[in-house]
Amino acid sequence: MGLFIMLARFVKLMLAAAIMLLFFRALIWPNTLDLLILMLLFIVFAVTFIGAP
Repeated sequence: MGLFIMLARFVKLMLAAAIMLLFFRALIWPNTLDLLILMLLFIVFAVTFIGAP
């Protein structure tokens, strides 16, 4: 059980890093596709915090 929780936290951290990098890229070079992917990643990130420890 401890391994699953550590793995879930690691995945959340990697997802947060991906969202942060994509957000900074969207600030510098705004693109419709980047904003769409950023919105989808943010939704997935929010769902992981609602559903997992």
